[in-house]
Amino acid sequence: MRFIFFFSGFLFCTLASAQALSPRYSVSASGHFGFILPHHNDMRYLISAHTPGGEVNWFTSPRSCSDENNCLLVLPERGIGLLFFDFGNPRQLGKGFAVSPYLNFRINRSETFYLLFRVGSGIGWITEPFDRVENHKNNVIGSNLNGFMNLRLNSYCILSDRLRLEGGIGVAHFSNGAFTLPNLGINLVTINAGLAMGFGRSAEDISMNESYSPFTRTKYFISYMNFGLKEINTPGGKKYPCVNFSLNREKRITQSGKYSYGIELTYNGANYADFLYDTIPITHARNMQAAVKAGYAVVVGKLSLPMEMGVYLYSLEKGNGPVFHRIGLRYQVSPAWHICYTLKTHWAKADFIEFGLGYMFHVKNDMN
Repeated sequence: MRFIFFFSGFLFCTLASAQALSPRYSVSASGHFGFILPHHNDMRYLISAHTPGGEVNWFTSPRSCSDENNCLLVLPERGIGLLFFDFGNPRQLGKGFAVSPYLNFRINRSETFYLLFRVGSGIGWITEPFDRVENHKNNVIGSNLNGFMNLRLNSYCILSDRLRLEGGIGVAHFSNGAFTLPNLGINLVTINAGLAMGFGRSAEDISMNESYSPFTRTKYFISYMNFGLKEINTPGGKKYPCVNFSLNREKRITQSGKYSYGIELTYNGANYADFLYDTIPITHARNMQAAVKAGYAVVVGKLSLPMEMGVYLYSLEKGNGPVFHRIGLRYQVSPAWHICYTLKTHWAKADFIEFGLGYMFHVKNDMN
């Protein structure tokens, strides 16, 4: 019955006619219902029930803009959410909590059907992580503190000029990026339904000059230096440093997006320790990994959400395959400098969480 209730709410939102919520600021509350996705056979025995949950959000609505085609991605809803999930196994998995800033992009141009894509990334807390004595059966999460990511397809319908009914379906992910083993991670698939209430002055009363600035196509070089830690072999073991340097050529092609390509070098201390453990002759130089990559980033003001894919040209470590990926957040703190929070993965397997700096140089206007 709960599934039918939430799914019916989602269908109602997607099929009803709608218009934008007028107030500038809004709060919302939603209920969730779903399940843990068993992405590895070793975790199936931990899944014993469905996953209910809830969330509370505070967000700002997009400001007015005369160029609707460009404003769809340039001016998303921006907010922060507090989320809660009951994993359905109180002894081994417990509950999950998260604080997640997010962007909610409108992805269609219809005036009667509002469809949005929400991207969120933040910090998660798991109440029952792995413990050698107290919780040795939890083989998916090794720490209380984790990274959290949320992708969601949303729709809504207007009940009044300050109230709207929301519904959606999405995935949520808890992981510590192999900082502490075990780290299979918890992936959730949920549907949600709730209400949003607006307050403050209307978005239409705000000048477009406050929200939308002229766009100039640019191209430039940017170098990134990232650092992370990774644990291997057994839970509670030593953490090994991982360092990554990359040189990218990036081109801003629209107000809301840019593409990139480049090269990168990675030193993964965990790989070096694995080679020594297996008595394979290795030097620090031979442990380096060289790669080429390409990517695209969604840009909202000074914030960008990169999505990269690369191929190793040289790597003695073969267990993860030749392809890697990177997702996360980068923020421009000055005309030249960026700060970075990204996750390097090999397909669905996390490698390590990266924190770093980026330096932009040789910036030119692109007239092509």
